[in-house]
Amino acid sequence: MPELDSLRAVAVTIVMLFHFTSNETPARDLAVNTGVRLFFVLSGFLITSLLLNARDHYRAGEVTLGGAAKTFYARRAFRIMPIYYGTLIAAAAAGIPAVTGSFWWFAAYLGDIRVAATADTSTVSHFWSLAVEEQFYLIWPWIVLSTSSKQLRRVCVAAIVVAPLFRLLMLVTGHPAFGGLLMLGQVDGLGAGALLGIYRHEQRLAVAARCSLYASPAMLAVLVVFLFSGLAQVPSIGVVVPTAMTGLLVPVVAYAALGASGVAGWALNMRPVRYVGRISYGVYVYHPFMILLVPALARAAGIAMSRVF
Repeated sequence: MPELDSLRAVAVTIVMLFHFTSNETPARDLAVNTGVRLFFVLSGFLITSLLLNARDHYRAGEVTLGGAAKTFYARRAFRIMPIYYGTLIAAAAAGIPAVTGSFWWFAAYLGDIRVAATADTSTVSHFWSLAVEEQFYLIWPWIVLSTSSKQLRRVCVAAIVVAPLFRLLMLVTGHPAFGGLLMLGQVDGLGAGALLGIYRHEQRLAVAARCSLYASPAMLAVLVVFLFSGLAQVPSIGVVVPTAMTGLLVPVVAYAALGASGVAGWALNMRPVRYVGRISYGVYVYHPFMILLVPALARAAGIAMSRVF
């Protein structure tokens, strides 16, 4: 599905623009949240689709439960860990304080807890989302492989409901960062994507796309109110904004997976965009380090730089 590669390109571009700009506004914050949540919806969709295919092979007696899980983990490790640990080790070797001071947290994929606890805004603060993804990978295969599609749909709906409730709980207990960064605060995006993966497996993705599109006006209304009214400053309102944002992203992912047509299809099938999408994971992992690398290279070349981004 090349269109989904292009959506990854959109997501990573949004995140990079956030990290490389500094004008703090609600719209800017909403934009980066959109990029990150698009990654989560895509991940939930693609990972669940893969696991449902593996479940079919398991139930047909072609592989064991352990064998299906082992294959999934091996493929994920081969795709994710070389870039992640390579970047982490290189940053530690370069003596970047944010990495050396929290190396084992990030190495254990507990960066979400570390970043939330320390309010980290350094060049590795984005590793929180990678920790969320890895924690999801550890749990989700066993749920998918051991449940029916009907049960799995209920789990996905429960995840969509639990996430805003968890964010609200963290807010009222004085730990809002934990609500926004820990996995339980992000399972609405992952769960919504997983729900799409179930419908795709059942060959009902077109129906799901239409139904999700009908809910989009309500989701859009929530975001418009958030952006253009004083409610943007009310913390309790913020707990529902990520879920509303997810509601807008679900039909985008669904229609892209079905093969977008018209201008959207043309844009999503542009070869350069698809290429960026294919390398988006690596770009996401190491792009914040460019803020440090570019000035260092400039100094080495004898070029004076008053500012970088």
